[in-house]
This record gives sequence, structure tokens and C-alpha cells, in this order.
Amino acid sequence: MGIIDGFVELFSSWQAVLFTILGTLIGLIGGAVPGLSSGAMISLLIPVTFYMGPLPALAMIYAVSKSSDFGGSIPAILFNTPGTPQASATQIEGFPLTRQGKQGKALRTAVVASAQGDVFSELLLIFGAAFLAVYATRLGPPEFVAVYVCAFVIIGSLLGKSVITGMLSVALGLLLSFPGTDPITAGERFTFGSFHLLEGFGLVPVLLGVFVLSEVFEKVGTSFAATASVAIAGKPEKPEDATLTWPEYKRLFPTICRSQLIGSVVGMLPGLGSVVASFVAYSEARRVSKTPETWGNGEIEGIAAAEAANNATSGSNLIPLLTLGIPGSTSAALLAGVMLIHGVEIGPRVFENSHDLIYGLFAAGLCH
Repeated sequence: MGIIDGFVELFSSWQAVLFTILGTLIGLIGGAVPGLSSGAMISLLIPVTFYMGPLPALAMIYAVSKSSDFGGSIPAILFNTPGTPQASATQIEGFPLTRQGKQGKALRTAVVASAQGDVFSELLLIFGAAFLAVYATRLGPPEFVAVYVCAFVIIGSLLGKSVITGMLSVALGLLLSFPGTDPITAGERFTFGSFHLLEGFGLVPVLLGVFVLSEVFEKVGTSFAATASVAIAGKPEKPEDATLTWPEYKRLFPTICRSQLIGSVVGMLPGLGSVVASFVAYSEARRVSKTPETWGNGEIEGIAAAEAANNATSGSNLIPLLTLGIPGSTSAALLAGVMLIHGVEIGPRVFENSHDLIYGLFAAGLCH
């Protein structure tokens, strides 16, 4: 099987194992720092990957994106300040539990739900991406245009409250892709006579500018002390307040399963991402709950739903990237940049041309 070849490829390189562990630590720590998104962390690490082999570089970036999804829930639960945008849904139920002295239960719930959602998504990627790639090779220009149009409409409708503003953002992104050499006629396109634009705007410089500089500009003049809330955590009154009991996990299991399915489906749709997945799963769990009146005051089911969903997007958002060449999220787009740097072809033929490398990446995702 391909995944067995992937584990052989991963563990035959100590650099790949080392950088997978390092990426996991960086993602956890970076995700726990409010305002430092996974996109910004990965953008900062991309220059480092220039000097690494393909598998260590991809494994590190992938581990950072996956572990940061959980890392953001730590300050959301303890300090009422989400470390990442997707942890905002976790914050709704997590911080009230901290006020009650049940921060241990909240954190353990987040760990269990995150792990289960992540593993499910990774298995879906391993066994589903290659299957879909077979059919993706049959797609022609009309099908790709339809996929792109659907993705642009989805992105534009979800970027903020104004659809017009969202579509203008999409148009700006398309405008940046125009300069360069036409792939069919080889004619210059929007180069304005400058040879610097013959190959268009580089993906990595654009991503660095968009995700790193935007974070810097947003945080200039903003004091962390003015925006963060300080938790006044009480002491656990009972031993079970500091842990997740087996009866509680059995009660949460259906919610986790439903939420990881939601997260995986949302992750496969280009442009949606883990923020949408976490809030959709949280809303659905609250809708079907038998005690919706307790939500908002520290319901662990809400934490489980949000964390299972946002971690379930980590693997599934690579499916459109590997099968269609369309990134499913910001992290997937950045991973695509690293692939291009190391000469890895993006699209359905990646399973033929880089079989061991891709399954080595999947193995790193399971081991991170």
C-alpha cells in the first residue's frame, strides 16, 4: 500500500522525522500566541525550506499547519483570547469552564476531539485523494473553469459581511495573476515592458507580503493588554473537574463524529477553511442538543464540536490541492508554494510523479 511506502520514506530520513517534530512544536507554540496565525508562521518558515530536502520541508510545514489548529484553543480556553481565528468557537464554551475551575476538563476535551478529528481527516486524505485523482485526470478546461468559478463565488460570499467587498478581494487576487507570459501564445501579458514581470508575481513573495505584513500592520498600535481578558480560574472542586471521564466521552462521541464529518466536507471545498467548519459544527451541535439552554455557560459538547471540526479540515483541504491543483485553504496554498520551490508537480499526476514523497507527507501527518 502507498501509506506503507510513505512510512518507509519518512523513517528512512532522520531529517524528516526531526523536522516533523520541530514543526509540531512550532505550531503548538505559535498557535497559542494570539494574533500569530498559521499562515503567518508558515510564511516566515518558507525561506528556511530553501535549504532543506523536499520531504523534511513539506513535513515541517504540514505539521505546523496541523498543530496550530489545536494550539489556538489553549489561550481561548484559559484567557478568553483565541490564538487562531478558528479557536473563536472553542472560546465560547471553553472560557466559562475556566471560570468554574474546570480548565483541565476543557483542555482535555479539546485534545481528545482535536486528535480524533485530525486522524479521521488524515485517513480520508490517504484513502480518498488518490481515488479522486484518477477521475481528476479526466477533467478538461470547462470543468476546471466551473470549479474555479464556484470557488470564487464561495470565497467572495464568505469574506466579511459584504459580498461586494469579498468579490473585490477575489478580483484583486485575479489581477495579481495576470502579469507574466501567456502559457499558450507565449506573448507578454501586462508586463508594461518590464522584464521583471515576465514570469509574473512569485507565489512565495506574494504570500509573505499578504500574510506577514498584514499581521504587522494590524498589530501596530494595538496593545495585547488592551485586547486580552485575564482569566480568573477557580480551583477544581472535585477530581473529575480536572479530567474528561469515560461517560462524558461516550456522550461526546456522536458529536465528535458528526463534527469531523462536517469539518472534512467543508475542508474539501476551496476557500472555506477551518473557521467556517468550526462555527458550522458548533451551531449544528447546539441545534441538535437536548439542553441548548446550557450552551454559552461552559458546555464541553461545544468544545468537542468546534475542535473536531477545525482539526478535521487539516487533511481534507489538501484533497483539492492534490487532485485539482486548487488549494483548499491558506495553509494548503502555502504548502503548494513549498512544493513549487522543490519542483513537485501539483495536480492529479503528483501521485504518479512523486508517489513516495506524497505518501511520506501523509505519514508525517499521522505521526505529528
